[in-house]
Amino acid sequence: MTDKAILTMLEGFLAYPHEYNDAIGGKVGDDAILGPEWANIGMAIIGLLQGPTSRRLYCGLIDGQIREAIEAQGYNPDIEDWND
Repeated sequence: MTDKAILTMLEGFLAYPHEYNDAIGGKVGDDAILGPEWANIGMAIIGLLQGPTSRRLYCGLIDGQIREAIEAQGYNPDIEDWND
């Protein structure tokens, strides 16, 4: 199963805004270059949840965590092209 890989990616995705703030200050969502790339990573992880996972991995919760993180940075997770 891919559980370990998904959880590792999720951990990095959720940590990035905090590390960005510590390094540069401000929200990654306000960065016109890095913000959309970070949000795309989150949506890609959601896509990977469609693959093989064990029953121990609650994909709905992970999906929600990612969408909440994206929204907290000022993005709408229902729009998939943030570069416009």
